[in-house]
Amino acid sequence: MFFCAIKKQGAKSNSTMRIRSIITAFFFFFSVTICLAQKDLLQGINLGVELGVSRLLTEMPKDLSGTINEFDNQSGLSYSIQLSKYVTPHWELGTGLNGATIRGYAENPDLSAEGVYTPGMISIGEMDEPLEYKNTLNGQDFFIRYFFKDVTSQDHFNFNPFLKLSGGYINYNSELIYSDSGEIVQGSQKNQLKLTTGLFKLGTGFKAWLSNRFQLITSLDFCFVDYDYLDVVHNYTEEGERQGVIGIYGEFKMGFYFNVTSFEPGKGRSKKFSIPEYLPFQKN
Repeated sequence: MFFCAIKKQGAKSNSTMRIRSIITAFFFFFSVTICLAQKDLLQGINLGVELGVSRLLTEMPKDLSGTINEFDNQSGLSYSIQLSKYVTPHWELGTGLNGATIRGYAENPDLSAEGVYTPGMISIGEMDEPLEYKNTLNGQDFFIRYFFKDVTSQDHFNFNPFLKLSGGYINYNSELIYSDSGEIVQGSQKNQLKLTTGLFKLGTGFKAWLSNRFQLITSLDFCFVDYDYLDVVHNYTEEGERQGVIGIYGEFKMGFYFNVTSFEPGKGRSKKFSIPEYLPFQKN
């Protein structure tokens, strides 16, 4: 199953897998680019950086019987560094290194996990003080975007909306602390830096061409995780049985894309917005 939770054997194996994924993606995109003549938009690659906010939206039982919100969820920082390539005038493939911080607060905690002991799982006692959670999520995804307009015919300041689908993984760095003292809740620190789960995203947004090479991107992603640890506590029924839960958090980001391409004048664009050759003796 794609959304299985995996406990890492340690930081070494976690770093090895991340480095391997980066190297694979790097050589894939640059090998494709080198093999092509790079004479128009479709034959280059895009380098992108996005920055914004992320927030836990809800946790939902798999039987869709309702929603679970045990904290007052708050916004955190979100970012993405991406490599992508247009494979047709409407489709873009890419990969990204992503990070998101989600956090929340509970003045009077009423958690289903309080006092529940399950072998092999994180177990906490009764909570009678204000709590805060912070979950820093880092990972990689592979995505596909569909643009409603032909990307090769975009002129300056045109907006091109898109739909996005992606899948990948995230690593968790989790904290559950007492708000007043700042101390970590006993029993909650076992999974720090050792948990990885699958990730599925549905998104939308638009790109706007600021120049021949630079594009502004605005995106909204809904991120789905088939595990109940986004708010750093597990979920149980009234009978004390573990609940199957889907976690959903959102990301709103803005950023820039740079297209690494040697355009020919007028290639793929109207002549008004074509890119001249960058030579001192080039005719105007």
